[in-house]
Amino acid sequence: SLFAVAQNKYTYIYDNEGTEIHCMRKHERPYRLDFLPYHFLLVTVGQSGWVKWHDVSTGDYVAGYATGHGPTRVLTHNPTNAVTHLGHSNGVVTLWSPAAGKPLVSMFTHKGPVTDMAVDRSGRFMATAGMDGFMKVWDLRKFGCIHAFKPDKNCTGLDISDKGLIGMSCGRHVTVLKDAFSKPTGVTYLKHEVRPCG
Repeated sequence: SLFAVAQNKYTYIYDNEGTEIHCMRKHERPYRLDFLPYHFLLVTVGQSGWVKWHDVSTGDYVAGYATGHGPTRVLTHNPTNAVTHLGHSNGVVTLWSPAAGKPLVSMFTHKGPVTDMAVDRSGRFMATAGMDGFMKVWDLRKFGCIHAFKPDKNCTGLDISDKGLIGMSCGRHVTVLKDAFSKPTGVTYLKHEVRPCG
């Protein structure tokens, strides 16, 4: 019943009636916010290049570490183990836990900034998109790339459905792939173009 808002300077927590619960001053200039499953933890990344965790039930700051990769705008989590995944402007993806002071894993994924990523419901596969023009599928059990796709335009948004469909937004086009974890080319399940009105 809580929601978090990244405002210009700090991060705020409100309840479902709009009452301010916490002002988290240690989470300054955030770009992305994420509530973790299994915990009352909110994780943020932003201009500072730090990843930070906050317990929203007590209002206590839990941990924060410098990523070493500068400002970060891409953030998601693994739904099975709540490990935080960060995508950086140098093409690196790092995996974090508040209990560890350094990345659990560091992967070079793209020859350009990471624009978005998503982890499937089983926690076994991760999809990443980069400014190098590729969308890649990774096996998180061995941290290896299993497939790479080259859409017509750079992908700026990714998501994975509960049934394993990968949605990609590339410019004004949305493409949904099925069997992308098992087939090198995937199968285009759906395509849609958003056209300007008028």
